[in-house]
Amino acid sequence: MPSTASRGKEGPKTPGSRRSALELYLKDIAYNTLLTSQQEFDLAVRIRAGDRRSLDKMVESNLRFVITIAKEYQGRGLPLEDLIAEGNVGLVRAATRYDETVGVKFTTYAVWWIRQGILSALAEKARMVRLPVNKIKHLCRLERIASGLKQELGREPTTEEVAKGAEMQPKQVQDLLDASRWHVSLDTPLEDGPDTSLLEIIEDKDAVTPEHVVMHQAMVDEVRSALESLSPREAQILKLYFGLNTEDPMTLEQIGNQFSLTKERVRQIRDKALAALKHPSRMRKIRVYLMEN
Repeated sequence: MPSTASRGKEGPKTPGSRRSALELYLKDIAYNTLLTSQQEFDLAVRIRAGDRRSLDKMVESNLRFVITIAKEYQGRGLPLEDLIAEGNVGLVRAATRYDETVGVKFTTYAVWWIRQGILSALAEKARMVRLPVNKIKHLCRLERIASGLKQELGREPTTEEVAKGAEMQPKQVQDLLDASRWHVSLDTPLEDGPDTSLLEIIEDKDAVTPEHVVMHQAMVDEVRSALESLSPREAQILKLYFGLNTEDPMTLEQIGNQFSLTKERVRQIRDKALAALKHPSRMRKIRVYLMEN
């Protein structure tokens, strides 16, 4: 069979034939069955031993997942079928690197590789302007400040608020934010020279690697397990406060509005729940993750 990663690149280039080829591709994979956790584990073991058929099976069973991710990037310079093809390349890379012993679903691990494949293609298509190292460092700092302000204010901060927090002029911040709207490939060379890439500059601090994704998911699973020892209200408040419901973290005030409680009362419940989680029997499972941070 043809390589899964290249199937989306086949066919004529006219809009009509592109659409027809995409429709045929979607029909072709519509009935691919999803894998159970045990099947993922068994396939991963065989893939690591060099079994090509197991690799094809792992990839083919997750092609629909790539489409879900690819649709998020429509309208940014590449047609959907090209986004899918690039995502498939990332999927293959993930399947060859997946460590089944970690205990995390394959899709949780693969999503980083899929997005990187798509974003790299978009960056190349756009011929994005290469950013100097100092601007990238400023962007990373602005992102951290904006994230903190969002949790504090309960909304997206304005450019002026971010500028104040960064001790910069609003115009400087706006220029950097405009530049950040381009999707930077981690392998994009920087102005320091052809042998220096964004990955080398921020890999340890700012890049979200597959290993970080796996560790974070494992931590969330263990924390959720520990939360089962709390009362339903305590557990729900912690989930909302730390964003464990796959949503953005909420402020104390936002949680209070949801529960019809004062901000101070929510703080008390949060602190009590956190204190309960510090019991040795509950901390044992999550201590390793807390030590990493």
